[in-house]
Amino acid sequence: MTTIASHKDRLAAWTRARELTSGFELDYPTFLKSMNPLSVSDGSWLRLPKDFVTKYLPEEDEIITLIDKEKNEFKTNYMAKKRVTLYGGWKEFAIAHNLEDGDILVFRLIRPLVFEVLIIRVDATKQWGYD
Repeated sequence: MTTIASHKDRLAAWTRARELTSGFELDYPTFLKSMNPLSVSDGSWLRLPKDFVTKYLPEEDEIITLIDKEKNEFKTNYMAKKRVTLYGGWKEFAIAHNLEDGDILVFRLIRPLVFEVLIIRVDATKQWGYD
C-alpha cells in the first residue's frame, strides 16, 4: 500500500524541486509533476500538463522516451487526443524508481519526444534529495 504524503512533506519536496530547477527552463522546456496515489500505486498512467503538451508535444499519439539519471531509457506510450497521458510503460518507470506519493518529477524535453527525468523525493531522509 502506498503511503500518503503529508501536505508539509509535499510542500518541502516542491520547494526543493523549485530550488534545484531554477534556471532549467533556459536550456530545455521543463515541467514539474507531483506524484499522487494513482500515479504510483496503480501506476498505469500519468497525466501531463495541458499547457506544456499544447506547446511542445505532437497532436498525435507517439512513443515518448524517459531517461533517468543512470541514462536508462523507458519507452512510454503518449495518448495525445483523449487524456494527454503517458501509459503503456509508465508503470514500469514508476516501479523501477520506487515512486511514492508526493515525489516531484522534473521532466526536461531534451529532444523531440525524449525527456530527461529527475526525481525529487518527498522523503528527503531516504536519499540526498533527488534521483
